[in-house]
Amino acid sequence: MMAGAAAIEPLRLVTGLGGRGSEPVTDVFVSMGGTGTGTSARLPAEMQELLASRPAAFVTFDKPGVHATFGDPASVRIDDGPFQRHTQGTLLDCARQALQLSLARYGPAIRWHLRGHSEGALLALFLFDELLDTDPSLAQHVKTLILSGLPLEPFAAITRRQLADHHDLARAFEACDWTVMRAQGVSCSYLRDAEKRPSGRQMFERIAAWSPGIQIRVFQETADENTPAHFVRELEAWNVAQGHLDLGVRYYDGAHGGAPAIRREMSQLLLSLVPPDRAR
Repeated sequence: MMAGAAAIEPLRLVTGLGGRGSEPVTDVFVSMGGTGTGTSARLPAEMQELLASRPAAFVTFDKPGVHATFGDPASVRIDDGPFQRHTQGTLLDCARQALQLSLARYGPAIRWHLRGHSEGALLALFLFDELLDTDPSLAQHVKTLILSGLPLEPFAAITRRQLADHHDLARAFEACDWTVMRAQGVSCSYLRDAEKRPSGRQMFERIAAWSPGIQIRVFQETADENTPAHFVRELEAWNVAQGHLDLGVRYYDGAHGGAPAIRREMSQLLLSLVPPDRAR
């Protein structure tokens, strides 16, 4: 059962106690989503069985300026000021706060699992690399990266490709027309920040150089036009030849939104990361 949801704007924390009220939380799943105007104010289906049966916690956050009641995504409202100013750097700040919140709440023995979809997958890579570089002791808490809709190209290349057949939208982006860009969940300041950052592929290469002993699990849809599967296949080939990361990839029919099979298999993966013997 769930002990409750703590809303620490913009962070949200849900604790699962598996029906054992005195059981300490051992594993924390930090969830990061993609671009857009939606909210993370919900418990994803793949997390529900985990929190119902394991001493785990789920922590997520909205973009600055996005507000919603937890469990009611339709209640989302947007404060344009902070929303227009946010960048990937701002979101990394939120992710760091999520880690600190869970560490303060559950203590130094917790294990972190970073779950990222689309832009959130990039954030998970950036965050882990930063921990490896600046705080190796904290990086040791990270045990798994769980990624889907994985962007591997340079951000500018992703933007150009996605706008290639949308000429009106491309002109609006070129003119920094916020009235149009708002619906896409990005601003010109966001794009300038994102385009200066390493690509997802470069982040894998940087992380491999640290030789971290973590699992990286990728759920990739073969008809994903936002983050095409062939870049993930190239990543796999590079990893076999050079990277030597503990990288596992599963492919599914579907596009960028999330095939039902992914949710089922991801639920099984999450349960395997906190096995029953860890819950005693």
